[in-house]
This record gives sequence, C-alpha cells and structure tokens, in this order.
Amino acid sequence: MSGCEALCREAYGVTLEDNGFKHPQWLPLRQEARELLGMLGWQDVREHMPELIEECRASLRKWPD
Repeated sequence: MSGCEALCREAYGVTLEDNGFKHPQWLPLRQEARELLGMLGWQDVREHMPELIEECRASLRKWPD
C-alpha cells in the first residue's frame, strides 16, 4: 500500500480512461504484483477464471441493491 501512496498525481491520471497506469512509477508495483501472483499459484487458477468470475457474479445477484 505504501507503494501506491508514494505515486505522483500523474501516475493516478484524471479519469478512468486516463488512469495513468502506463506511468513509469507503476512498473515496480506491477512487477511485485506479478511475483506475488506467482507465489499464490496464479498460473493454476488463471485457466479457471471465467468460471470463477461467473460463480462470483451469480452469488452477487442473490443480493441485489
């Protein structure tokens, strides 16, 4: 979290379309995220993501706004 707090304003962007994620300050955060996903077994889960997403959405539909 401290990595995100240290980002400059330009790295955050202004709108969702201009989110600034390509800003160089995001690179270390992306690299660390990749490493952590690897440690968590992302490659094993990745192929099942469409099913998991649908299951989550179905569960959320049980509690409409």
